[in-house]
Amino acid sequence: MKSWKIGAVSGLIAGIIAGIIAIFIGIPLLYELGFGYWSFPPPPEFPFMKVAIPEIINHVIWGGILGAIYFKTYRVIPGKGASKGLVYGLFIYLIYGFRFFVYFLIYWYPNWIVVNIVYEPLHWITYGLVLGVVYEFLRNKYYVPKKEPKIIEYSMMGGFYPGAIAGFFGGIISFISLRTISKGFEEWLYPGFLVNLEYIISQLGGQILWHMMFGIILGVVFTKVYNLVPKKGIIKGLIYSLIAQFLIFELQTASFAIGVGEFIAAHIAILTGISQAVVYGLVLGYLYKPPK
Repeated sequence: MKSWKIGAVSGLIAGIIAGIIAIFIGIPLLYELGFGYWSFPPPPEFPFMKVAIPEIINHVIWGGILGAIYFKTYRVIPGKGASKGLVYGLFIYLIYGFRFFVYFLIYWYPNWIVVNIVYEPLHWITYGLVLGVVYEFLRNKYYVPKKEPKIIEYSMMGGFYPGAIAGFFGGIISFISLRTISKGFEEWLYPGFLVNLEYIISQLGGQILWHMMFGIILGVVFTKVYNLVPKKGIIKGLIYSLIAQFLIFELQTASFAIGVGEFIAAHIAILTGISQAVVYGLVLGYLYKPPK
């Protein structure tokens, strides 16, 4: 069995288990605490079937996709077995669940802050641990060892400033796209944004701050996986950003939003996400020069 298939199957199994934990423990816990899932206030009773079916479907799809990425990055992830999977799961939480947490903290959406404190860590810890265990089992059983090319890892600090600058421009383009590409939906996302100039400036500042923070994180990680990403220069940066920014964060967000009927949120995530990811990737690829 090819290693990428081992990763995809492992991720699929981990996604199913994480989905089961979500619909029987994580999401019901949110309802017990008085917080719904995507809707506030939550309905009087937990709509099990309405939530369970799209959750399982999305967990299967994204579990497989993230499992295939796990295979690709396996050699640069620290740890062994379950601990390696846990590190990977926590990294996905960092650039997905925790990223949402910081966003809702900046704009102060307390309900969503609670969701991302209670639900997301439980989900990604479960996914990572199961992925690590299942992948090691299948790899030891079916993977035929072959000589792998040496991976050169560069200083992680080398990606700090390129990531920050790329995030700065990504934040600007995200702000612009929310008011052009997603015209007609911005009032839903930012109620009252047309009230005064001060409010608009605060939104621009919030977008730049948020994108710079995670631009730095992704820029630092870029140095670790640089030789795993195909192509060269700005195209390498673009491919990396489309995976780390658009695929893992924006497209996954849109997928789960569609599952619960939040089509406006999905629309915004896709259209603003792709524009931001393209700008971030091109700038990062242009600015980062690995040492010779």
